[in-house]
Amino acid sequence: MNKKLDSYLSRHEKLRPVVSGGLTAARVSVMPLLCLALMAILCAAAGTQLFRGGDAGNVGAFFKNICYYALLSFAVSINLHTGRMSFDCGAIMVLSTTVGFMVGVGNDNVFLTLLVAAAVGCLLSAISGALYILLRLPSMIVSLGTTLIFEAIAYLLVRAFAYNGDIETIYLRRALTPKLLGFSASVSAMLIMALTATFFMIVVFHYTKFGYDYRALQGGQKIAVNTGVREVGNAIGCYLISGVLLGLAGVVNFTFATAVQPSINFGTVPLMFECFCPLFFGGFLTRYINKQAGILIGVVSYSFIQSGLGQIRNALNWNNFVIPLINATILVLFMIYQTNEATIRARVRGWFRRRREGEASA
Repeated sequence: MNKKLDSYLSRHEKLRPVVSGGLTAARVSVMPLLCLALMAILCAAAGTQLFRGGDAGNVGAFFKNICYYALLSFAVSINLHTGRMSFDCGAIMVLSTTVGFMVGVGNDNVFLTLLVAAAVGCLLSAISGALYILLRLPSMIVSLGTTLIFEAIAYLLVRAFAYNGDIETIYLRRALTPKLLGFSASVSAMLIMALTATFFMIVVFHYTKFGYDYRALQGGQKIAVNTGVREVGNAIGCYLISGVLLGLAGVVNFTFATAVQPSINFGTVPLMFECFCPLFFGGFLTRYINKQAGILIGVVSYSFIQSGLGQIRNALNWNNFVIPLINATILVLFMIYQTNEATIRARVRGWFRRRREGEASA
């Protein structure tokens, strides 16, 4: 590799191991353990439990959350971390899942449904990436257009495939077969998918030439291109990988609601923002750990929060809008802390120092 690029890249992002040393492991484990303890206390205060004894559905939903948020977080982070804000992630999920379910209806084959959804997601994401490269417009503008197109296609497909115009019935009665529901409820299947995706991301983005070029472009496109990095090829590769992950995430996600509810007029955009908390949690942990492993740990922490809030909502009969409000508040507070971390730490240390000096003088 070019020495100039090696030097620049090493300053931009170091290749951290997955976990390096007992101290690093202890620091990384603080976040999920803190979320677990906090949710357990809040659930107890609300008169319920985070994981009720014998409640297999609650445990299954927790691991399904881990799988879904891991796949979605990895898919969104690939382009987001290189400055490509793509709003069509949710639309790609909906359309690829719709096609996957349509094919899976007659075959009752989980693997075929996942394969078709991943392939369609890859194709749709490649179309979005090709338009971004050919039109030379900001990815945000291009993705807004593709969002409307993909949403319209998904809506038309579901309307054509439904019983007597009933959009929901078709997916409740036919697409979500017992095999597919059993797959999504399987703790081992969800863990295997999440861990496989994490391993794949670590290998591809940290131990291959593609990942080397990706991180070089992340640090500075002009320098990377001048040293021989193929920006267009790397961007297309990012879109392809993102599309595959979005297709898989869509299949897992829509087994939660037991139906695909196609939306138009940017109704799918909020799906993309569901992974922002795990991404920020993972970004915070990258000071101690590999970025992809950090995202997975952030996903586990966020899944504890979601499971706890779900139990509290059921116990207190909260409105459906309360949890999104709490999630947004958590994200904003975490962003405020990250932005002002040095100042906050300095003030906390100063407060403890003054308290110790006051006790010593007394």
